[in-house]
Amino acid sequence: MGGRCPAGPARASVSWRTRLPAPRWAKTAQLESGEPPMSNPVYQKIEVTGTSTTSVEDAIQNAVARAGKIAARLRWFEVVETRGRIDNNQVAEWQVTVRIGCALDD
Repeated sequence: MGGRCPAGPARASVSWRTRLPAPRWAKTAQLESGEPPMSNPVYQKIEVTGTSTTSVEDAIQNAVARAGKIAARLRWFEVVETRGRIDNNQVAEWQVTVRIGCALDD
């Protein structure tokens, strides 16, 4: 077939005009800070690397805590890279790079 998708069953027509009601939690949701959620938030991403001699989780917590000192309204993070330092054939330090989303003001 040379890279083409095989013909599948006919697709049913779907009307996008019918919308389900919003869940109850969405109508009353508030952030931990007490702010109402933004309807269409926009984020700026920053990238930081946290370190810990204890664990990956501690390295992430250290990265987020430090980012909180230089940026406001932190909302989410994603782990980009995990690596470590070895001393005498033992893990001496965890290094975790995270991207953190900061909500921008309206």
